[in-house]
Amino acid sequence: MRFKVVMAPKWLDFLGLDENSQVVYKPGPMLENMPENIKVKIDSVSSVEKKLSISVPEDYVQAELEKAYRDANQKAKIPGFRKGKVPRSVLEKRFGPSIEAEVLQDVIRGTVTKAMEDHKLDAIYVSEIMEPKRVKGEGFSYIASIEVKPEIEPKAYTGVKIEGEKLVIDENKVNEALKHLLESQAVLKPIENATKVSKGNFVTLSVSDLTTNPPKESKDQIYEVGSENARKEIDQALASMKIGESQAVTFEDEKSKKKYDIQISLKAIKEKVLPELTDEFAKSVGPFETLKDLKDHLEKELKVEADAKMRSGNIRKILDSILEKNPVELPKTLVHHEVERLCKGVEQRMKEAGIEKLPEDYSHEKMHTQLQPDAEKNVHEQIVLEAIARKEDITVENEEIMNRLKQQAEASRIPISELKAYYDKSGGIEDLGFQLLVQKTLDFLLTKANIK
Repeated sequence: MRFKVVMAPKWLDFLGLDENSQVVYKPGPMLENMPENIKVKIDSVSSVEKKLSISVPEDYVQAELEKAYRDANQKAKIPGFRKGKVPRSVLEKRFGPSIEAEVLQDVIRGTVTKAMEDHKLDAIYVSEIMEPKRVKGEGFSYIASIEVKPEIEPKAYTGVKIEGEKLVIDENKVNEALKHLLESQAVLKPIENATKVSKGNFVTLSVSDLTTNPPKESKDQIYEVGSENARKEIDQALASMKIGESQAVTFEDEKSKKKYDIQISLKAIKEKVLPELTDEFAKSVGPFETLKDLKDHLEKELKVEADAKMRSGNIRKILDSILEKNPVELPKTLVHHEVERLCKGVEQRMKEAGIEKLPEDYSHEKMHTQLQPDAEKNVHEQIVLEAIARKEDITVENEEIMNRLKQQAEASRIPISELKAYYDKSGGIEDLGFQLLVQKTLDFLLTKANIK
C-alpha cells in the first residue's frame, strides 16, 4: 500500500504556526503502540474515493506529547538551563505550538494508516487532511480524504470465446529470414569507373548547412539512392552529378515544416555486395556446419517467435472481452502515474535513438494527452487482473521471485546478490512479484478460454 499524506492549507493556521516556526521534536515515520479505541467513520464519495472521519482519544495524544517534551528537553539549547533540566513551562512557552504540530502530524500518519489497515481499504493516496480539531481533555479529530482501488467482483472471465491467432512458418518465411541475414552481412564496395548515380546505389556524401555563415559541414554519411527514406530533391540532384561535384539542395520537412538549405558533395558511388549463400557463409554467422543447419535454426527461431506473437494476440483478445464486461471507475492517481511511466518510456527510447528533445510541434502536454487512453486501459487491466487473481487464489511465492531474479542475473551476468540488493533498494521486488502474478493470471485465463 503506497500513499502520501498531503496536509490541508489550513493545518498550520489551526496550530498558529507559519513556515518559519522552530521545531525541536522530530517524530518518526510511524508511531508505536497505536490505541485500539480509535473511532473511524467511513463515507463513500465514490468507488475510488472515501472520507475517513477519525477521532483519537485524549490519553493517547497526551502520552505522545509527553514523549515529545521529554525528547525536546534532551535536545533544546536554552541559555541558563542545562540539557534535560529545562522546566516544562519554559519548553511550552518557547516550543509548544511547534511540538504539538509535529506530534499531531505524526498521530495523523499513524492513525490514518491503522484505520486503512483495520478496515482493509486498498489505499493508493491520502490526498487531503481536513478539519483538524483538538479540544484538550476530549481528544483529537480530523477527516482524511483517500483514493482507493475500486472493489470489483470480476465476471465473465472464463470460457471467453475468441478467434485464435494463426501464424504459419513455411519455407518462404525461412527464406525471407535468410535474405535479411544476408543483407545484414553485405558490404559496400566502390563501383569502378562509375559515371552516374543509379537507384539502389549507396553514395558517400558530405553535407553543408548553407543557413550558417560560414556553411557548417557535417561528417561524411552514406545515403541510399531511391530508398524508402530518400528525399526526392537529393535524388534529383545526384542524378546529374559526378564524383567530386557539389550542388545546392532546398527542401521542406513534411512533419516539422522546417525549410532546409544544404549543399551536397558527391565523394563516392558504391553498391551493396551480398555474400554467397553457401556452407561457408553458414559457418561465418554461427555454430553451423552446413547451410541446412542454419535454415533449421532459423525455422526454429521463427516458430518460437510466432508462438509468442500468437499468445500475445490471443491474450489481447481475451483481455478486451473481459474489460468490456467489467467496467470500473479508474483512480486518477494510478492513471496519472501510468501516463508518467509511458512518457518516460517514450523519452528513453528517443534518447536511445539519439533524439535529445521532442519535435517542435510535439509538446509534453500533447504526449500526455495521446498516451492517456493507453494509460487508462493499462490501469483497467491491472485492477481487473488483480481482482481475478484474488478470486481464483492465484499467488506468487518467494521462491518464484528468487527463481526469476536468478534468471535475470544469469542473463545480465550480474551476481544475484548485487541484483537483489538493487531491487531491494529500489522497491523492484514488489514490482517483480506483481509481474509474475500478472503472468500467472494470464496463463490461467488462456487455459480457461475457448479459442477456435
